[in-house]
Amino acid sequence: MFDAADALATWLGLTLVGAALVAAALAIPAAPPPDATAVAATVDRVAESDYDTDTAVHLNVDSVRVTTRSIGLRGAGGTASAALVARVVPVPPDGPLAAVLAGRDPALVFDTELELVRAAVDARARNPDWRAAETLRVRHLAWRGVDVVLVG
Repeated sequence: MFDAADALATWLGLTLVGAALVAAALAIPAAPPPDATAVAATVDRVAESDYDTDTAVHLNVDSVRVTTRSIGLRGAGGTASAALVARVVPVPPDGPLAAVLAGRDPALVFDTELELVRAAVDARARNPDWRAAETLRVRHLAWRGVDVVLVG
């Protein structure tokens, strides 16, 4: 029948199964991973425009990382990244490119198109890092023969 040894083994087995179920439930993230693909699609849509275009994407993430060919998002649900079709200029939060990204006329920021090109080359050469951001701005700019897509 059912004796003390069987009861102890049953109790121990049920305790282990219960602990495993609790551990599995705690391992499930509370939120889904961020949708980096949708953000990348928005960046590519702006980049493909035939006209000067800009947009802002509201992000519900902790931080964002922009490289010349990808977007990375990190939030409560984990980290996600997506490749970009367009080659973009990751704009640092300070400096002349940030002013142009924010909507300022490039003629008021740069004296020549060569200065804009140099600033874009320098920005592309920087190591990408994670930055806190609530909004990602994207601007496709064609100015004096220079065509760039600024993202920051």
